[in-house]
Amino acid sequence: MSSQHLSGPALELYTRVQAAAANGHYTATPTADGFEVSIDLRVPQWSSLLLQRRVKRVLTHRVSLDPPNRRLTITDVLREVQWTSVGGVVLGRSIKVDHGRVWHKSKTVTIGKRDDGRLGVVDQDTFSSEVGRRLITDAARALGWTQRAGWQAKAGLIAGLVGGVGALVAVLLALIIPALTD
Repeated sequence: MSSQHLSGPALELYTRVQAAAANGHYTATPTADGFEVSIDLRVPQWSSLLLQRRVKRVLTHRVSLDPPNRRLTITDVLREVQWTSVGGVVLGRSIKVDHGRVWHKSKTVTIGKRDDGRLGVVDQDTFSSEVGRRLITDAARALGWTQRAGWQAKAGLIAGLVGGVGALVAVLLALIIPALTD
């Protein structure tokens, strides 16, 4: 899909995010209501890393735009692939997709024989889900856009509040009922 459906402030934001993404080995792709930002798998650094490490997760930041009000919603989409194999033969796979707000940070260190012949760190890689999100939020903030929570984040907040209130009521009842029976 091309960015032709974007215009005015939305095109300005997309263009800025696209430029920032290209500098960070990410890619921005237009969608019907905005764009998505994810790691650019065509960059040799990422494609070889994914192949070597058999990465099972891919994170995409889906951005929905409300150009007249200069508001945006970012929904993280985490896709996980799990391979089932026996004796090196792949029997099947399952894919799990989560939507909402994802915080993920990891560091991978490979220890082996270095170029100088000694044992030590030969490769290391770090990943933070915030890097791709920051490409979007920094550009949006600079252009006067505001972010609002998506429905998944709002639902999670409500569920957390209901669970917290329920736990508080349970503790209070556990304290009050014994006192009333004495």
